[in-house]
Amino acid sequence: MTNKSKKTTLNGLGSVASPELVALGGSVRSLVDAMLRIDDAPDELERARAQLDVIAERLATSARSSDALRLGRDDEPEDARPYFIDGVMLPPYHPLAADFEIQTEDAVTTGSVTFGVVFEGPPGCVHGAHVAGFFDQILGCHNLALGLPAMTASLSVQYRRPTPLFTRLLFEVRIREQKGRKVTVRGALRDGDGVVAEADGLFVLPNSGITRDLGQIVREPSRSTSRGRS
Repeated sequence: MTNKSKKTTLNGLGSVASPELVALGGSVRSLVDAMLRIDDAPDELERARAQLDVIAERLATSARSSDALRLGRDDEPEDARPYFIDGVMLPPYHPLAADFEIQTEDAVTTGSVTFGVVFEGPPGCVHGAHVAGFFDQILGCHNLALGLPAMTASLSVQYRRPTPLFTRLLFEVRIREQKGRKVTVRGALRDGDGVVAEADGLFVLPNSGITRDLGQIVREPSRSTSRGRS
């Protein structure tokens, strides 16, 4: 099996997902969205299941069999699975990647996100666990943009109102306080009627041993960064 993924510049940690894998991720998300909108088509669903089983079996022949990660080190097993680098946000090849835009400027991270049917909890609303998970991503992304590769120690989410599906939501993230290795970050998620949820996160910068072991580096703070996904 040939490894065609490109290495990143993060001290050799992990690989960059191929354009083909990114495109496949988009197709999987479209498939799941369609599946969750079908209520009565047993024959079509059975045909689709049979076809997907064949595809899964075929892809399995190219999949790495080990649960060990391939991080670019000398002592890794031959069949170690890939670890793809794409920052803190769920990457575009991931089946649960949301449709979002994000940018950091003047120490403030802002952006927008739309949650589709795969994120549904209460009728027409985003499941609270997905809201919390998205906060963990954008708060961590904000830290990284400021050169702070801190890890989540705790996350507290205040749900002000139900978070609607299929709605472009705006978010903002700021650092509230930094003391030594501890960074306190606050974020808010809004729709057109106001705040739907807020989050406070405590992040801790890893010590040098953990940093070295992960192959992580501290980036220089950037004045402006921008990313998006659709």
